[in-house]
Amino acid sequence: MALIVWVRIPYITPINSIMFCYIDSTLPEIPKSVLMSLEQVEKLDNVFYGKAGKETYALYPANKELIDFLTPYFNFKCVIMYQVIKNDLKPHIDKGLRDDYKYNYLINSGEALTHWWQDEKIVYTEKCLEDTWYSINVAIKHSVSNIVSPRLSVIVKH
Repeated sequence: MALIVWVRIPYITPINSIMFCYIDSTLPEIPKSVLMSLEQVEKLDNVFYGKAGKETYALYPANKELIDFLTPYFNFKCVIMYQVIKNDLKPHIDKGLRDDYKYNYLINSGEALTHWWQDEKIVYTEKCLEDTWYSINVAIKHSVSNIVSPRLSVIVKH
């Protein structure tokens, strides 16, 4: 006799078989002792060379303590960075990734909303929680809005 168990997993949102984002509870909370503050992060060199200026979007290299803490949790060679978003981001698709998803851990949410788009319409919106890991589909057009303070996060990608 087969036992079937249905489990409801929060924040997994398939629309037309597409996963926009989900909470990844297999990853640990990052200890505050290995995280840098926004002020410390912004003293580093911005390594983002896209169209958005530093006043809107920036990427900074992660500190050694953070890299050493996170690396064992990923079974692929990963790039770990700090991401700072200060103003709304227009709909876009992330480029230069080996995968459709990247991991995002919000240190400060900035009260922001992340939207996913299809046919020029918002089809899903998520207000991500702080100190929570998300796997986010960045191969689908998405945007960020409603930023009231700088959104600081750790991102992990291939």
